[in-house]
Amino acid sequence: MPVETQHPDYIKNLPKWTLARTCFDGPIAVRKAGTLLLPNPDKDDNDRYAAYVARAQFLNVVSRTVNAMVGMAFRKASTIEVKGIDYIEENATGTGTTLEQLGKIVVGELDLVGRFGLLTDYPEAKEDEGEKKAPSKEQVKRLGLEASIKTYSAESIINWKTAVIGGKTMLSMVTLEERYDVDGDEFSQETKTQYRVLKMVDGKCVVEIWRDEEVSSSYQPKADGKLLDRIPFDIAGTESNDPEVDSAPMYDIAEILIGHYRNSADYEEGIFL
Repeated sequence: MPVETQHPDYIKNLPKWTLARTCFDGPIAVRKAGTLLLPNPDKDDNDRYAAYVARAQFLNVVSRTVNAMVGMAFRKASTIEVKGIDYIEENATGTGTTLEQLGKIVVGELDLVGRFGLLTDYPEAKEDEGEKKAPSKEQVKRLGLEASIKTYSAESIINWKTAVIGGKTMLSMVTLEERYDVDGDEFSQETKTQYRVLKMVDGKCVVEIWRDEEVSSSYQPKADGKLLDRIPFDIAGTESNDPEVDSAPMYDIAEILIGHYRNSADYEEGIFL
């Protein structure tokens, strides 16, 4: 099967995540969805439908609710304890996001769709011939080998498998959908889709990058100079932090809001007529 194969639970829950996220993004995103969220009462008159959509009112309760819940969760200052990797507190993702900010992102995603992925990324260290020991803290900082946490939305975790490893049920494979920049002129913003596949092979983690339906690169991540014996990817959920798909908290509210949006479109058109 192709690398973009989707897990059955992913296919089942994707419409819920999409609806909740569209409502979170607000009126512009909802109107842009067109007939997916607001049926056209007259399929032969596109101008009428454009006006029909423009008059409809959408109140973004989803965004307000999620932001309020994140604020409640972090109303008190966070207590953070890290050992040996102090740098991660101020730059958890490698892009300047602090560990506390990352926590807020995770809570917000769980409040919205109930699922979020975190990948611990270990940069590759070039070893001298015959040199197998792990780099020192000074070398890690000097060579830019600091670990970071990459984030993945529920929609990006398209496939996964589990297996019992060491008496624990753990990921044995996960496929992550990513975007990468395409070389162009200095002003272009073109991107393409690639897939990052993490899987266990002979008890060790292997990472493959798929582009254009073939493996463009692969490697075995290391930590402290040792190959990883587990996939460094964790899935957070509203009920448990495992690969099982939990419910999307904002989905029911989003459904009600879309109902009000449709009622508003009919009401406003009636007033207009």
